[in-house]
Amino acid sequence: MQSVGHWQRHGLDIQLWPFRIHAGNNRVFHLELPDLFIKGRQISKNSPGIFLLNTDRRYQPDAEKYMLEKECALATGDKWAPKINRIGTGSKVLLYANKVGIIAVGIATAEKRNIPWADGPGRHVKLREFRMLKPPFTAASIRIIAGKNYQLRQTLIKLPEQIGEDIWNKCVALM
Repeated sequence: MQSVGHWQRHGLDIQLWPFRIHAGNNRVFHLELPDLFIKGRQISKNSPGIFLLNTDRRYQPDAEKYMLEKECALATGDKWAPKINRIGTGSKVLLYANKVGIIAVGIATAEKRNIPWADGPGRHVKLREFRMLKPPFTAASIRIIAGKNYQLRQTLIKLPEQIGEDIWNKCVALM
């Protein structure tokens, strides 16, 4: 920190850029870089999107319970936990429960945390403006708006922008 301050006082436009490296299995590492700002101007950016996240209700009911209690998106296990890093700050997140539909929505914050989980590592993204949907937004309704049959059992899907916005708006109207 002191060296950055020294160079800044001497006219060099230098900034700290914190990052995290997450160890996966088989000697694979995942790099997480936050957005970078220099003099208030955003230089790098994970563009926000609209993500549908499966709560894995059938195989991990505790994961869905955790997401609803902690108001977050969660992925667990060596294979899936790093995928949560695709959800950038400001992304809209739709939590989908198998055979029920979208049960909650929220907007991703910059807060991402590693947590211990039964089947390996867990990683969550805190959601703001978190809302439960009553009634849930069904898979049939998703298919009608999308005009196709998404594999909703996948852990994480980034929806095409217009389809995602249409689904998001319908979900928000249910609140």
